[in-house]
Amino acid sequence: MSRTQKYLLSGLLCLLLCLGGYLLYQRQQLKAPATSLTMTQTAVTNHDWLGANEHMDLEALYAQAFDEIVVPSLQKRNNGVISAVARDILHRMRGIFVDTMVDYTKTLIEAKDRKKVAPPTHVFAKRFLELTHLQYCSLISIEDTTENDDIATVKGTIQNSLLNKTFPVALSLKKLPNGTWKFYKIDNLEALLVAMEKAQDEKLVVLNQPLQAKIKQEIAITGSSYALKTREQPWQAVALIYQPTFQFLSEKAISSFMGQIQVLDKTGKVLYTQKYIETGPFTPQAKQAFVLRWTLNPTQPKEKALIETKGEGLTIKENILGVIFTDGTSVKLLESLPDANKN
Repeated sequence: MSRTQKYLLSGLLCLLLCLGGYLLYQRQQLKAPATSLTMTQTAVTNHDWLGANEHMDLEALYAQAFDEIVVPSLQKRNNGVISAVARDILHRMRGIFVDTMVDYTKTLIEAKDRKKVAPPTHVFAKRFLELTHLQYCSLISIEDTTENDDIATVKGTIQNSLLNKTFPVALSLKKLPNGTWKFYKIDNLEALLVAMEKAQDEKLVVLNQPLQAKIKQEIAITGSSYALKTREQPWQAVALIYQPTFQFLSEKAISSFMGQIQVLDKTGKVLYTQKYIETGPFTPQAKQAFVLRWTLNPTQPKEKALIETKGEGLTIKENILGVIFTDGTSVKLLESLPDANKN
């Protein structure tokens, strides 16, 4: 064999070794947890439901959401207690919630125009979407991956286009028999939703500033007082008495208005929140006093804490949320962010 042939053979062997190493590297990369998430994002972008579903266990993910978000919210409303009957109902509702969210996710991914996708009507699904803004979130970066046997944790950042803000996220993936990975859980789901809710409240404050200024031109609270009153007969009950006086500044007659009060303890913690509606019509430029009464529930921790203050060391925040005129027009504060898909 000539020297030239030896060089050619050596070069060919080196090329084959490099190609083999590259293919092995590529195969390993395709089986990396972070790559699985990247492929999921690509599939979603390309409206490829089968490709996205291949790398996501949505049944497990939405079951987690139901257990960690929906059930605790119901427990909070019921003073931490859920009856055996309620648990049985929740167990059945869990399956319906999961199926509803999987179907909605499939429709959302496949849709060429996601603005036309109607949100689910299921009450728990609607609430979950309000909290998570799922349809507006996407993974934009991956910072760190940790593997522990068949479970991997990928830390990264998601972009919420509705809030125009990013949030840290920790995602869990499980290893499949073929060596690939499947996303099934958000490790920091509760903290993520708390952060999003705070960001939403902050954005609502900004959006409501011009609306609040308009409302103040139509109606004003010129004075108010409040007190806790105890009634002994026929059984003991404590009520919050709120007595505001309103000045109707608008040149148009007001048919009704909505307001809200919050009672805070001496540390600034909100113990009680109550919305109310008063109907008229109310004459332009008139002034009117009202007496509003709400019976407090001692089985609710915050209301019990309010009762125990005996009215001492409290402050009150009062606000007018909206005005409706007799001609059908209105000015109201936003209670949720405008749906970006409708813009």
